Amino acid sequence: MFQNKVLAALIAMCGAAAVVYSALAAGPLWFYLNLDKEVPVELVEIKPKQLDSDRYGVEVTYKHDRFQTTQVLDDPFYLNAYGAQMRGKELQKEIKVAWVDSDHPEKSSLTKQFPYKELAYALMLWGICFYFIFLGWRYGTNTLKR
Repeated sequence: MFQNKVLAALIAMCGAAAVVYSALAAGPLWFYLNLDKEVPVELVEIKPKQLDSDRYGVEVTYKHDRFQTTQVLDDPFYLNAYGAQMRGKELQKEIKVAWVDSDHPEKSSLTKQFPYKELAYALMLWGICFYFIFLGWRYGTNTLKR
Protein backbone atom coordinates (compact mmCIF):
# COMPACT_ATOMS: atom_id res chain seq x y z
CA MET A 1 0.00 0.00 0.00
CA PHE A 2 2.69 2.54 0.95
CA GLN A 3 5.20 2.04 -1.82
CA ASN A 4 4.74 5.72 -2.60
CA LYS A 5 7.01 7.56 -0.13
CA VAL A 6 5.27 10.90 -0.64
CA LEU A 7 1.89 9.48 0.36
CA ALA A 8 3.41 7.64 3.32
CA ALA A 9 5.06 10.89 4.47
CA LEU A 10 1.75 12.77 4.15
CA ILE A 11 -0.05 10.12 6.19
CA ALA A 12 2.67 10.15 8.85
CA MET A 13 2.70 13.95 9.15
CA CYS A 14 -1.08 14.22 9.18
CA GLY A 15 -1.36 11.39 11.71
CA ALA A 16 1.21 13.03 13.99
CA ALA A 17 -0.62 16.36 13.79
CA ALA A 18 -3.95 14.63 14.48
CA VAL A 19 -2.52 12.92 17.57
CA VAL A 20 -1.07 16.22 18.87
CA TYR A 21 -4.31 18.15 18.31
CA SER A 22 -6.33 15.33 19.87
CA ALA A 23 -4.12 15.49 22.96
CA LEU A 24 -4.53 19.29 23.07
CA ALA A 25 -8.32 18.92 22.83
CA ALA A 26 -8.50 16.20 25.50
CA GLY A 27 -7.56 18.54 28.38
CA PRO A 28 -10.26 21.18 27.82
CA LEU A 29 -12.81 18.47 27.02
CA TRP A 30 -12.01 16.61 30.25
CA PHE A 31 -12.23 19.87 32.25
CA TYR A 32 -15.60 20.66 30.61
CA LEU A 33 -17.03 17.22 31.31
CA ASN A 34 -15.97 17.29 34.97
CA LEU A 35 -17.61 20.65 35.73
CA ASP A 36 -20.89 19.17 36.87
CA LYS A 37 -22.18 21.32 39.71
CA GLU A 38 -23.19 24.97 40.01
CA VAL A 39 -22.42 26.72 43.29
CA PRO A 40 -23.09 30.30 44.40
CA VAL A 41 -20.02 32.52 44.50
CA GLU A 42 -18.95 35.57 46.42
CA LEU A 43 -16.90 38.00 44.33
CA VAL A 44 -13.78 39.18 46.14
CA GLU A 45 -12.14 41.39 43.52
CA ILE A 46 -12.55 42.31 39.84
CA LYS A 47 -9.81 44.23 38.07
CA PRO A 48 -8.35 44.66 34.58
CA LYS A 49 -5.32 42.54 33.71
CA GLN A 50 -2.88 43.27 30.91
CA LEU A 51 -2.45 40.17 28.73
CA ASP A 52 -0.18 41.64 26.05
CA SER A 53 0.95 45.13 25.13
CA ASP A 54 -2.41 45.83 23.46
CA ARG A 55 -4.78 43.30 25.07
CA TYR A 56 -6.57 43.42 28.39
CA GLY A 57 -8.77 40.91 30.15
CA VAL A 58 -10.76 40.93 33.37
CA GLU A 59 -9.25 39.19 36.40
CA VAL A 60 -11.94 37.90 38.76
CA THR A 61 -11.20 36.57 42.24
CA TYR A 62 -14.10 34.68 43.80
CA LYS A 63 -14.90 32.40 46.72
CA HIS A 64 -17.07 29.31 46.79
CA ASP A 65 -17.42 26.93 49.69
CA ARG A 66 -14.00 27.27 51.32
CA PHE A 67 -11.93 27.79 48.15
CA GLN A 68 -10.78 31.09 46.69
CA THR A 69 -9.96 31.12 42.98
CA THR A 70 -8.68 33.69 40.50
CA GLN A 71 -9.66 33.46 36.85
CA VAL A 72 -8.81 35.72 33.92
CA LEU A 73 -11.69 36.22 31.50
CA ASP A 74 -10.06 37.10 28.18
CA ASP A 75 -12.86 36.37 25.74
CA PRO A 76 -13.64 38.99 24.59
CA PHE A 77 -10.42 40.89 25.19
CA TYR A 78 -10.20 44.68 25.42
CA LEU A 79 -7.81 47.16 23.83
CA ASN A 80 -7.37 49.26 26.96
CA ALA A 81 -7.66 48.96 30.72
CA TYR A 82 -10.70 51.25 30.81
CA GLY A 83 -12.75 48.86 28.64
CA ALA A 84 -11.78 45.93 30.84
CA GLN A 85 -12.64 47.94 33.95
CA MET A 86 -16.10 48.80 32.59
CA ARG A 87 -16.68 45.12 31.76
CA GLY A 88 -15.62 44.26 35.31
CA LYS A 89 -18.36 46.54 36.67
CA GLU A 90 -20.91 44.75 34.47
CA LEU A 91 -19.62 41.35 35.63
CA GLN A 92 -20.24 42.30 39.28
CA LYS A 93 -23.96 42.25 38.49
CA GLU A 94 -23.87 39.19 36.19
CA ILE A 95 -21.73 36.65 38.04
CA LYS A 96 -23.78 34.67 40.53
CA VAL A 97 -22.57 31.06 40.16
CA ALA A 98 -19.48 29.08 39.27
CA TRP A 99 -19.15 25.59 37.80
CA VAL A 100 -17.34 23.15 40.08
CA ASP A 101 -15.93 19.64 39.72
CA SER A 102 -17.80 17.83 42.49
CA ASP A 103 -14.93 15.35 43.02
CA HIS A 104 -12.32 18.13 43.22
CA PRO A 105 -14.08 21.30 44.41
CA GLU A 106 -10.87 23.33 44.16
CA LYS A 107 -11.26 23.10 40.36
CA SER A 108 -13.85 25.62 39.24
CA SER A 109 -14.68 28.03 36.47
CA LEU A 110 -17.02 30.97 36.00
CA THR A 111 -17.75 29.85 32.46
CA LYS A 112 -18.45 26.37 31.16
CA GLN A 113 -17.49 26.43 27.49
CA PHE A 114 -17.41 23.38 25.25
CA PRO A 115 -14.05 23.22 23.35
CA TYR A 116 -15.58 23.35 19.85
CA LYS A 117 -12.54 24.76 18.08
CA GLU A 118 -10.03 22.27 19.50
CA LEU A 119 -12.29 19.29 18.76
CA ALA A 120 -13.08 20.57 15.25
CA TYR A 121 -9.37 20.86 14.44
CA ALA A 122 -8.66 17.37 15.74
CA LEU A 123 -11.59 15.84 13.85
CA MET A 124 -10.61 17.62 10.62
CA LEU A 125 -7.06 16.34 10.90
CA TRP A 126 -8.28 12.79 11.51
CA GLY A 127 -10.54 13.12 8.47
CA ILE A 128 -7.64 14.28 6.29
CA CYS A 129 -5.47 11.46 7.62
CA PHE A 130 -8.11 8.85 6.83
CA TYR A 131 -8.57 10.43 3.40
CA PHE A 132 -4.87 9.93 2.65
CA ILE A 133 -5.09 6.35 3.96
CA PHE A 134 -8.07 5.77 1.65
CA LEU A 135 -6.10 7.21 -1.28
CA GLY A 136 -3.23 4.86 -0.55
CA TRP A 137 -5.55 1.90 -0.24
CA ARG A 138 -7.65 2.79 -3.29
CA TYR A 139 -4.93 3.78 -5.68
CA GLY A 140 -2.08 1.91 -4.03
CA THR A 141 0.92 1.49 -6.27
CA ASN A 142 -0.41 3.64 -9.13
CA THR A 143 0.08 7.04 -7.44
CA LEU A 144 3.09 9.16 -8.36
CA LYS A 145 5.10 6.16 -9.53
CA ARG A 146 8.52 7.00 -10.96
